[in-house]
Amino acid sequence: MTITERILQYIDYKGISKYRFCKDLKFSQSFLDKKRKITTDKYANILVQYPEINPEWLLTGEGNMLRNEHITENKDTNIDNISNTKDEISLLRKENESLKREVALLNENRELLTYKLQNLEKEISKINEENSTIKSKPQNRAAG
Repeated sequence: MTITERILQYIDYKGISKYRFCKDLKFSQSFLDKKRKITTDKYANILVQYPEINPEWLLTGEGNMLRNEHITENKDTNIDNISNTKDEISLLRKENESLKREVALLNENRELLTYKLQNLEKEISKINEENSTIKSKPQNRAAG
């Protein structure tokens, strides 16, 4: 596995895009597309920007991808993230239930309004018929 392939593995692990990685390091966007050796400056820049990367792993592929202290930090962070995610899921479920009740009420209101509209349309139709009947009757005029 080449350094570029290891960098791509790290990017995948972090869940960031190649574009973001290159932008953070001020590298060209094609940096990861080329299969050439990485200069010492770029290697050092990567390790400064991403200190959790194990330098030995990046250079040789030996050892863990992350330095040991970052592995422990990541586990703690992951536990916190899981806890936060569970809380968020609980809140989203409550919000979902509330929204379901609101939708049910809106549907009831829609049905009621549809019923009222139909009754009003019937009344309008009835009034129009009455008007037609009145207009069609001859008007009695008083002879003068």
